[in-house]
Amino acid sequence: MKRMRIKIVVFVSTLLMALTLSGCFLLKPVAPSLSVSSVSSNSITLSWVESSAVDGFKIYKEVNGIFTLLKKVGKDQRTYTDNSVEQNTAYSYKMISYKLNVNSDWSNVVSATTTYTLSGYAKDPSNSPIPNVIMNFNKYSSVTTDESGFWHKGGLSGMVTLTPQKSGWIFNPSSATVNGPNDSLNFTGVEIPSAPFDPYPANSSTNVSIESSLSWQCSGSLLKYNVRFGSSLTPPIVAINLGQSSYTPNHLNYATTYHWQVTAKNSAGSATGPLWSFTTESTPPGTGTISGKVDVYTGESGFITTSSKPVLTNTKWQIASHPKNEYVANEIIVGFKSNFKLSTRSLSMKAPFDYEVKNTLETPNREVNIALLRVSSSVEEAVNYFKKLPNVKYAEPNYISYALSTPDDMYYPKQWGLADVHIPQVWQSGIEGANTVIVAVIDTGVSPTHPDLQGILVNGYNFVSNNADTADNYGHGTHVAGIIDADTNNSIGVAGVNWGGLFSTKVMPIKVLNSNGRGNDYWIAEGIVYAVKHGAKVINMSLGGTNLSYTEQNACQYAYDNGVTLVAAAGNDASNILDYPAAFSTVIPVAAVGPDNALAYYSNYTSDVICAPGGVMYYPRDPNGIISTYYATSTQSNTYAYLQ
Repeated sequence: MKRMRIKIVVFVSTLLMALTLSGCFLLKPVAPSLSVSSVSSNSITLSWVESSAVDGFKIYKEVNGIFTLLKKVGKDQRTYTDNSVEQNTAYSYKMISYKLNVNSDWSNVVSATTTYTLSGYAKDPSNSPIPNVIMNFNKYSSVTTDESGFWHKGGLSGMVTLTPQKSGWIFNPSSATVNGPNDSLNFTGVEIPSAPFDPYPANSSTNVSIESSLSWQCSGSLLKYNVRFGSSLTPPIVAINLGQSSYTPNHLNYATTYHWQVTAKNSAGSATGPLWSFTTESTPPGTGTISGKVDVYTGESGFITTSSKPVLTNTKWQIASHPKNEYVANEIIVGFKSNFKLSTRSLSMKAPFDYEVKNTLETPNREVNIALLRVSSSVEEAVNYFKKLPNVKYAEPNYISYALSTPDDMYYPKQWGLADVHIPQVWQSGIEGANTVIVAVIDTGVSPTHPDLQGILVNGYNFVSNNADTADNYGHGTHVAGIIDADTNNSIGVAGVNWGGLFSTKVMPIKVLNSNGRGNDYWIAEGIVYAVKHGAKVINMSLGGTNLSYTEQNACQYAYDNGVTLVAAAGNDASNILDYPAAFSTVIPVAAVGPDNALAYYSNYTSDVICAPGGVMYYPRDPNGIISTYYATSTQSNTYAYLQ
């Protein structure tokens, strides 16, 4: 009996073990079949197939190389959308099913990369929107900008190249290639110029007033214009880079047919209009007489204090802000308010850098009230510091100016410039320069030993070396002095406008440019103040620079307020922007013309300048230059030379 009991127990245990093992095999779920059903820039949707009866599913997502549980979903669910994704990023997923806490094997692994959305603007260089620009994406799809120039495109994947297109426009950048989202992809468009059209005066028109200005129409953006104008069928260029669609000729003759042509240009390209023509009126509208009195300045007073000002017409000089140019290293000019007395108050202001006062310049009523400082800091740091001080009116770099001409070589008698401005007719009327009038030549100095300049010089000053030696060591100032006042009818050299000699206009040489033809604003301001205080009634400045200087401006205003006429070169940059000091309203700017009275190719020009013979030279000794007295530094000798 005891032995039978033991056998039954063993049988029951074996049966339970078999049932348990059999049950485990039957309850293990089947692994799902996983796939990606959709992808966007901010979501990935998964779907799967699993037909057995399970209790639910577990979805895993790869993070940093490790699959971690993303979501546990119910037994009836067969899709899931993952919204925790970023644009243009690759993700991997796998999953299992389970029943009675028994897991299936892993499903297959699926991967997907999210798409991305790009957006941006198409605008012109003035930041105005450009509508209806087509953005092509790899040439397969496109989107068009709206009225605000905005565009956006979603559902992009992989590397995409965008190319903006609009008829008649060039874009910068011309295309962009990306492989993912950017904050913005902006494109700047420049409209290609059309050929200029609709001229005024109308093409082939007749009886046109000699006071007429030219104008035209043109489509495009950021346009500049070159103008050809003259009486020949191949007119010369008279204006370069005009910023407006109009041009006023220097002068027009009666009963003359003129031809003109305009080229429009910008960074996208250029277009030239047809050759237009018009014929001016045949006779003057009438004649008349004028009468009056001319007073000649006697030069009796060394310093003029007067409230009257010379009358200047057409003082709409074009003044523009130029890019910063050269200036003297470690020097600045500080302009003080008129109630700050430089002569009685110490300039021991504290500064975060070392400085010393090199010089001061003060006029009687402190119209000019400046100090030249040498600083240990950068020029920019010193300017920014001093201009914030309470007694300071302005602070600025000591900018560089240059003599405005190109030296070459020598001799007489082809002074076409004198005939061009009718000087021989003036001489025939008995009018010559008055020896009581002083013209200050603010330049490189004047050779005191030149045989054609004897008897015309009065004492001046050398602000380059701070002494009384005003001899010319560059040549330019001597050339200018000869144009003004070379001795005439003396059988040698050249003729001066004011006849020259003992009884003619006097020239005051003021040296502000060195042996390289370079000077600075402080020297020029000193020269202007000196000229006024020592009786000059005309100041000639054949020099200039591209920087607006308040120091020069105040000095010119001081001269103007004291009845002195200032004349300066318009500039040699072939630009429609004047150099300084010619751009100041107190100064008469002068542009250059050649023998045909066409604007010289190098000369700056605006509609309000006065034009005078300046010459157009293409080779040494070109007779189309201006010949005058000259000091040749290479041989240290007095001679004659053509310059332009």
